[in-house]
Amino acid sequence: MVFKVLCLALTGKKHENITNYRKTMLSYDPNFNMHSREIANLQFTVTPFREWNPQNGDNPEWWRAYTAIKHERSHSFYRATLKHAILALASLQIVLFEYYKIDTKNEYLKFDYKDSPSLVLPKLQGSSLEKQGVFLKYL
Repeated sequence: MVFKVLCLALTGKKHENITNYRKTMLSYDPNFNMHSREIANLQFTVTPFREWNPQNGDNPEWWRAYTAIKHERSHSFYRATLKHAILALASLQIVLFEYYKIDTKNEYLKFDYKDSPSLVLPKLQGSSLEKQGVFLKYL
């Protein structure tokens, strides 16, 4: 749903599926597929839209799993993994950040991490996140 609203805000047109989202997001930001998130305490980084590129229309692995589970739960439930859930959460945060940038016309976001869960965090270059408020410039 957030992708639909974001793509509508960017183009003024309704988008029906993830293929349309991919085309819109990569034309808006050619590096969109490289946005990543650091997984706190596990010390690894995920890039949930890595499979997207202008030459290739592959949907992300976590999206294919979600769709399979949605349409054939009894045959595809084995695809409901923690990895796919983490990738889906990271992708949601990336899309929400993009929407915030468009909606507020502001590329700086103020986060107060002291009262929020810290599983999925934006990756910051040359900085560490402390349990304090922090301004981020989303690149």
